[in-house]
Amino acid sequence: MNNFLNSKNILFSMLLLTIIIVSGCSDQSDTSDNEGEEAYNLSLATETADDHSFTIAANKFAESVEEDSDGRLTIDVFPNGELGGGTETLEQLQLGDLDMAVNGGPAHAPIVPEMSIVNLPFAFDTREEAYDVIDGELGEIQFDLLEENGIKGLSWWEDGFFQITTNTGPIETPDDMKGVKIRVPEIEIRQDTFKALGANPVPMSFTELFSALQQNVVDGQTNGLSTVYSSNFYEVQDYLSIIPVTWSSAVLEISSDKWDSLPKDLQDILQENADEYRDFQRELTQEEDEELVSKLEDEGMDVNEVDDLTPFKEKTETVYEEYEDVFGKDLMDLMPEN
Repeated sequence: MNNFLNSKNILFSMLLLTIIIVSGCSDQSDTSDNEGEEAYNLSLATETADDHSFTIAANKFAESVEEDSDGRLTIDVFPNGELGGGTETLEQLQLGDLDMAVNGGPAHAPIVPEMSIVNLPFAFDTREEAYDVIDGELGEIQFDLLEENGIKGLSWWEDGFFQITTNTGPIETPDDMKGVKIRVPEIEIRQDTFKALGANPVPMSFTELFSALQQNVVDGQTNGLSTVYSSNFYEVQDYLSIIPVTWSSAVLEISSDKWDSLPKDLQDILQENADEYRDFQRELTQEEDEELVSKLEDEGMDVNEVDDLTPFKEKTETVYEEYEDVFGKDLMDLMPEN
């Protein structure tokens, strides 16, 4: 009887083991069928606040990519300079420590000097003029140069026209700029532009700017209206002067190594969404600029608009002469006539 029971137990155990093995094989097959190919998760950094167009568009972009890829490609967005300013995130992209970022185009000047060409003073009269240039041959050349440095540009966004805020009084003529300590990005062409205008430019990371204004380390700064508002600069600045000294591009970008590691279908999804949200971000910036002047007035800023830019343009003509050797005639010819 015991032998019979032992034999029965052995048969039962073998049957149970067979069921487990078959079940395991079936589960593996179902997992493959349900989940498809390998899933990827990317990090994306912005140095702007949650309600800035860069961060809003980046979040929408991430949501759309996840939806279009059926969850195979997810993107975590880190705003507010959590992963550093432009200089730091560019280094992280090159090292492979960060997957994606949105950075101002001229912030790339330390690795691709040609990318600051759009910051030539008063280079563009309208946004549409700037789009035509950056979406054309000049933009393609800059993306090629960027890729040689380990970063792939996916699409051109915009930081818009930069205006001037100060605590020293309104800027109505270049004489009002004399000796004013203006924070500028760590980009030589921006520094040289404000030197030409008579100001005292102070290069500084964006992440340090609010406290520098608050503590009167600098008297003023230059940025797009969206940045002025979303960063609460109206709390530490009294005057806004509408003087579009520069227009600035921005780049949605990815580490070249990370791009190369993605399958072709996910690359296509990233690129398609990069193009779509380029347009979304630009439209958002335009809509914001139309509303933000009155919002900043409501927050207590004294706003003045300079109608005659001729004296400012005359002061900055030397910048064009200086940078023709930096950018070269071929690239300069792709810019509008100043």
